[in-house]
Amino acid sequence: MLSFPLGEPGALGDVVISLDTARRQALAGGWSLAAELRRLLAHGILHCRGYDHEHPADARRMAAAERKLLGRSGMVGASLSGAE
Repeated sequence: MLSFPLGEPGALGDVVISLDTARRQALAGGWSLAAELRRLLAHGILHCRGYDHEHPADARRMAAAERKLLGRSGMVGASLSGAE
């Protein structure tokens, strides 16, 4: 997944997802391709909105935002809990 924030007021940006990679990750994670695409899209949208996970406090903030979008733990939240 790649995200490209536009940096313009009212504009989100672009999120690009590799379907082949999403399939592999879904298979490895034991969940559906649709669930993996939701995780990747949520993660990319948050990056476009300025979220990051480079530092622990930022990662916790992004993990909370993923939970809010997805209704459960996302990519950052899973890595913080040691699930990935």
